[in-house]
Amino acid sequence: MIAIGDMVEIGSYDLHSRFSEVANFVCGNRLITLGTQALDDGPLNIVISEPLQEDLTRLDVGIERLMLYGREITAWDRESGVTYDSQIVAFEQGNIAVQKIQENGATLRFFLCQSGHPSSLRFLWMNEVPQFGSGQFVDVLTQRLRAGANALRAAKWIEGARSLRGVGIGLTPTGDDFLVGVMFGLHLVGRATGVDGQSVLSLMCNEALCGRDEPIINAMYQMARQARAFRSLKDLLEAIVLRGSDDVVRCARNVFSVGETSGTDLVAGLVWAIEKGGCGCQL
Repeated sequence: MIAIGDMVEIGSYDLHSRFSEVANFVCGNRLITLGTQALDDGPLNIVISEPLQEDLTRLDVGIERLMLYGREITAWDRESGVTYDSQIVAFEQGNIAVQKIQENGATLRFFLCQSGHPSSLRFLWMNEVPQFGSGQFVDVLTQRLRAGANALRAAKWIEGARSLRGVGIGLTPTGDDFLVGVMFGLHLVGRATGVDGQSVLSLMCNEALCGRDEPIINAMYQMARQARAFRSLKDLLEAIVLRGSDDVVRCARNVFSVGETSGTDLVAGLVWAIEKGGCGCQL
């Protein structure tokens, strides 16, 4: 094993979904993603060095061992240094952090508009029609996504989450990816300004998950609520508050590679939240 996420819980997990290099397992409403080295480190990810076999149906995570295919594949200990730390690095609040976020947020917005996927929510800043499909479907979808984003900008958290949840294309819908990005952006804004936004994040998360029984969606919102990020996103968030524009662009490019449009939509939500005046917050 290479790494195990710090939100992985002990238990017996059944196969939920399988792809070429990645498999998702569930235990109740808990999710674990198992994959090879192609899988990014993440709070709920287990990265192993061996290829995934075709017949895997169960994953058992114990205190000191990981069982796959009914055999122990590795011994591990959370104190041994193999646990991936998904928490965003601490930074000092105040004017310096605010200015850094403003500057890098502008860089991120420009890069998003120039290089973001054409079927993504970059259209919120551009005079273009997103490539979701054709005809009335595109019109309705675009209007719904724009209305939800504008509701968040007006600090109408429940209305915005209700409009965006489950809307769009992909395994993780466009609107959900955007909402998760907004939540991570609000974490950064709150830390920089000293404002506790946990109640807002809970409102958005609860509304986005209301009546839904989708382990992958549930997991991504729970990670966003707790500001626990997968490696490439964590690198981007830390670059925004601690480093320069070149690092921001490099890290954003890595996030763009997540899914077909998911990474770009997440970055769009991040920009929407942190740019000046975004989401009712004053940077």
